[in-house]
Amino acid sequence: MRILRMVLMFSESTTCVTHVLHRASESSAGCTDPDRGVVRKTPAGYDRLDFMRGETEMKRDPDCIFCKIVSKEIPSQTIWEDEGHMAFLDIFPLRKAQAVVVAKEHLPSSLYALPDDAYEGLMRAAKEVAMLLEQKLGAERTLVVGEGLEIDHVHLKLYPRFRGDSGLVRGGPPADPPTLAQLAKQIRSEAEGGRGGEV
Repeated sequence: MRILRMVLMFSESTTCVTHVLHRASESSAGCTDPDRGVVRKTPAGYDRLDFMRGETEMKRDPDCIFCKIVSKEIPSQTIWEDEGHMAFLDIFPLRKAQAVVVAKEHLPSSLYALPDDAYEGLMRAAKEVAMLLEQKLGAERTLVVGEGLEIDHVHLKLYPRFRGDSGLVRGGPPADPPTLAQLAKQIRSEAEGGRGGEV
């Protein structure tokens, strides 16, 4: 009990108590960086005990441009961040207010190879940023792309869609039914856990 009281006393003295008390999925509380006015949300993937033990140290790559943006070596128009993620406006936008959401830790850009907690944390961060873009700019919805081909640091690109905008990808020509059936059969036969099956 004495240790618990000490932990609680320490957490109450921090600028944003939710940074050490809750996971992002458990609270929507946030605070604002007084220096830059950046919205900071409760961190994803960190609990109070990990934070107190100092086990939230993140990997960095000194040659990675996103790591340099995270560490403020390279300036960016940051619009949102939490303990584990940052969002900033893309300097090569295809759409107005196109944003990039990155993990602050240097993780490979293959999205579906991420550990579940890292994947879920990134998706929660993207949702927060998408909601911010829609609320502040009046976007009808926000499109998400996770290709990660140019920079090997996991990230998502968010494209606000305003009234009259088209989608990002157009449909191709009609598929050949036998070819489609053969492809589906191949995928089902290689599915792990026996979850594949004809519909």
